Amino acid sequence: MESLFETGPSVPLVILRLGLALVFFAHSSQQLGWFGGNGAKKVIGSWKEKYGIPLPIGALGIFTEVAGSLALLAGFLSRAFALGLAVFMAVAMWPTAAARATASSSA
Repeated sequence: MESLFETGPSVPLVILRLGLALVFFAHSSQQLGWFGGNGAKKVIGSWKEKYGIPLPIGALGIFTEVAGSLALLAGFLSRAFALGLAVFMAVAMWPTAAARATASSSA
């Protein structure tokens, strides 16, 4: 259990963590309406319309992406938020993967 909360110093892992934090922050800030994004209301509405994702789950997804990117940037609860971001990305990729799988099986 101790290895879950304690890590040794590693410059490559810090660089990887900061790089992921910047990428996720750039994407999540667009979902909030910054840098030419549509804003949270339109994003969640689009998710509900296209994929049937309920409003609370969409809001949780945006929160996870914003808070997770900031947590990774700060190095605070990095593993917990990295897991949350991994789940968020898996859910985001699922509709596309399922559509491609059914399209390739019918061809």
